[in-house]
Amino acid sequence: MLKNRRLIATIKLLILIGIVSSQAVLADEEGVKTYTIDESIKIALENNWSVKGKEEKVLESEYAEQEAKSGFYPEFSTSYSYTGLNKAPASGGIVVG
Repeated sequence: MLKNRRLIATIKLLILIGIVSSQAVLADEEGVKTYTIDESIKIALENNWSVKGKEEKVLESEYAEQEAKSGFYPEFSTSYSYTGLNKAPASGGIVVG
């Protein structure tokens, strides 16, 4: 009885291996791209909206941290004005008379 179960399990395994390998051969013949595990994981992570959302949250936190720290930095400002004292003041009025 145990030999029969092992034989059936072995036959099922061989059939499964045959189906999987024939699918891989058909995929290559039809021009369908096959991916490795690493390629599949990379593509899944690039297109995962949850991962993209978490990356945006990290960027948002980094910018908020920079903004919070900027209040502690010294601030510098400059301005200038010029008054010409070597010319007589003139007004642009209307001369009557």
